[in-house]
Amino acid sequence: MSVVPGPAELLVVCDPHSPARAAVETYLQENGSAAAAWYAARDVDDVDRRVRAGGVRVVVFPSAAELLDVVWTDGIALDAWLAAGARIVFADTTSSDFSAACLPLIWTSWQRWRRRRRRQQVVAGLILSAVAVAGAFTLLLVCR
Repeated sequence: MSVVPGPAELLVVCDPHSPARAAVETYLQENGSAAAAWYAARDVDDVDRRVRAGGVRVVVFPSAAELLDVVWTDGIALDAWLAAGARIVFADTTSSDFSAACLPLIWTSWQRWRRRRRRQQVVAGLILSAVAVAGAFTLLLVCR
């Protein structure tokens, strides 16, 4: 059994009225600390600031899905968290197929996908702009 750090070093990202709150509280009690700084998922920007500032050793999420929701909506920069040395753990032990050790690989893959997607969007935007300009020019010629 590992000892969970104190509230200055331990943050929990879980909505207060979420059914997962009980699982997180149980996880904290089983690991030696019920004291933690709690944040709702909508306040993840505050968590991000604290992690980047340093001093946060552990961030607890109810499940991997909760963390990924925050990552996919650009709520946090996971690479900055990993560089700051914050350990991410999940209270939900039923998702044992997903490990926090997979996070750097997932983050790198996500960044590559987003880069490709942005390029595709730029190309599509340029094509649509060219079509719109051509259409407007055609209308001007026809209406004269």
